[in-house]
Amino acid sequence: MLKQIQRKILEGNYVPSLHILNDSLPDDDFSLADALNVILEGELTDIFDDDERGQRYEITGPTLDNYEYAVVCRFTSNGEIVYLITAYAPY
Repeated sequence: MLKQIQRKILEGNYVPSLHILNDSLPDDDFSLADALNVILEGELTDIFDDDERGQRYEITGPTLDNYEYAVVCRFTSNGEIVYLITAYAPY
């Protein structure tokens, strides 16, 4: 699953949520580029099955400054777009 998510990111087939843009990024000096790096360089650390919109995936990896962060994302209903939901320091 991680490879599919990474491929969509590399193809530019992703959409950041308003939450990640307005809450997660500014609060922690964390950029969208950091979120993308976490996904591209990280590992799948959890799968959440409790969302009627589909599975959510937690990916943990390094930011551009090499801090460990987690990004939660899911595929849209058609499976073509990765929706970036939130990001946080996993400690």
